[in-house]
Amino acid sequence: MKSLNNLVKVYFRWSRLREDPLEYLQDLPNLVHLDLLVAYLGEELRFKAGKFQRLRKLDLDKLESLKQVIIEEGAMANMEKIIIQGCTSMESVPSGIEHLTNIQVLEFYDMPQEFVHKLLPDTFVGDYHKVAHIPQVYYTYWRDAA
Repeated sequence: MKSLNNLVKVYFRWSRLREDPLEYLQDLPNLVHLDLLVAYLGEELRFKAGKFQRLRKLDLDKLESLKQVIIEEGAMANMEKIIIQGCTSMESVPSGIEHLTNIQVLEFYDMPQEFVHKLLPDTFVGDYHKVAHIPQVYYTYWRDAA
């Protein structure tokens, strides 16, 4: 993977990896967009300090076993947009998201109600303070027509 210096976008879809894909992707020097759709079966994704320096967009979709995302200080320094949807086991917003000073948009779709409740500014035990610096934070539920 390290020899793929010109790779700018990676889409893992329906691959159900058991090993953390970030270990193999973190040193790609020009990666700007990472999309994981039903791609990983683990409970944690950790973005290590100093890694993913050019990454601007991250999509995490239907990673149903994922409980937490950890962003170490100094990781993803150029991140602009994160979309997380259908990650029904996630307990809170990504830890360390407050370190992402360039992020402009954070979107959550089809997340557990308890998760979304923590984003509200009037909750005392919530995550609002972690995302307050982000200009655009959205959360939406998709509903069946039945």
